[in-house]
Amino acid sequence: MMAYQAASYNLFVGVDIAKASASIAWMTSGRKPSRAMTIEQTPQGFRSIQQRLLSTGHAARIILVVMEATGS
Repeated sequence: MMAYQAASYNLFVGVDIAKASASIAWMTSGRKPSRAMTIEQTPQGFRSIQQRLLSTGHAARIILVVMEATGS
């Protein structure tokens, strides 16, 4: 049986999903959250946020993304 090893995340991302858009903000431990940005829910919109998050210098494996659907 394999032992469970908890991941260590360095970048925390919150995504609020609306009907046609998504608002995203992120932060690292001990820092203030970024200003929220809004994207359209399109392949281009999601590519832009992916590029923006990876440009922070954090590897994808240490980025935790959580989502919430508006109105739920």
